[in-house]
Amino acid sequence: MFKSVLFHLSLAMLLLMAVVIPAHIADAEIQWEKSLEEGMKAAAEADKPLMLDFYTNT
Repeated sequence: MFKSVLFHLSLAMLLLMAVVIPAHIADAEIQWEKSLEEGMKAAAEADKPLMLDFYTNT
C-alpha cells in the first residue's frame, strides 16, 4: 500500500514538474539587440556566442 501511494505521489510530482518547469523557462525572453555592434558587445561581455538571424520574403 505504501509503495503504491509513494509511486503515485512521485508520478504526480514528475508530471507537475514537466508542466511547471518549461512554463517557467518560457517566461525568460530573449533580449534582442538592434545593431550588430551592440550584439557583439553584449555577447563578449556575457562570454556567450553570437547568433545572426537573416530573413527575407523572397
